[in-house]
Amino acid sequence: MVALLYVTSSARPVECRERLELEQNYRDATATLNAAVQERRERIAVCTREEFLRLRQKLEAAGHALWQIQQDLDRHIKEHCCLANGRKMPGCL
Repeated sequence: MVALLYVTSSARPVECRERLELEQNYRDATATLNAAVQERRERIAVCTREEFLRLRQKLEAAGHALWQIQQDLDRHIKEHCCLANGRKMPGCL
């Protein structure tokens, strides 16, 4: 049996604030990575070697940050069994 908390006025499940924050961090990190990819794509043929190295480092850092945030989100979901809209993962109470 799965019990959900409901907000009295809206009868909607209460969302996990930490998961919502981690999801927003994931969206932000994805946008940062996409911007770094786009910047590198636009500058690749016209930049200096130093700028290319800076762009590569920026892209690598954005990729690593996204990976870390994905790990944090996955770990939180697994530990807290929380999904969107107040749902729980199968097998969690």
